Amino acid sequence: MIAVIVPCYNILAVITLEMFRDGKPDIRDMGRRIVTNPLIIGAVLGILVNLAGLKLPSLIEEPLGDVSSAATVVALLVMGASFHVSSVRENLRNLIIGVFGKLVLSPALALLAGYAIGLRGIPLALLLIIFGAPCAVSGYTMAQQMDSNGELAAGCLIFTSLFSCVTICGWIFLLEQIGAI
Repeated sequence: MIAVIVPCYNILAVITLEMFRDGKPDIRDMGRRIVTNPLIIGAVLGILVNLAGLKLPSLIEEPLGDVSSAATVVALLVMGASFHVSSVRENLRNLIIGVFGKLVLSPALALLAGYAIGLRGIPLALLLIIFGAPCAVSGYTMAQQMDSNGELAAGCLIFTSLFSCVTICGWIFLLEQIGAI
């Protein structure tokens, strides 16, 4: 699931950030940014390595696993330390729209569609994970790199991370009540 979702999300993120950047979007530049995005390159290389059946020696794989486990936490700490509370007031309307869209509207539409086509159990739960998870840490970095509103991206990351504890539990409760999972 992650091998498909990460490249798709990152391609869509590059397109979105390019479309809402000041000035007219340049299709050629957008294509270059998609092809050179490190997360997309990493996902494609990971898929190719997996398909080829290559495995790293455990001497290398275990320390890399430890580093990867800490990467998100360290990124959240760095982002949190650079976050300014005053930016919440400046971006309040967009934060509310972003958090509501990410944690309520997006999963509601996905779960309705999935339920309507007959998905139940694990497949429906996967839709909840894909569409109801908090914003990714990489979105903050990408927004900064593409000269977008990094403060808004940081706020969305912080507030979706905080509120997803409530919304995901709420979605699971709702799905259990209707017998979908």
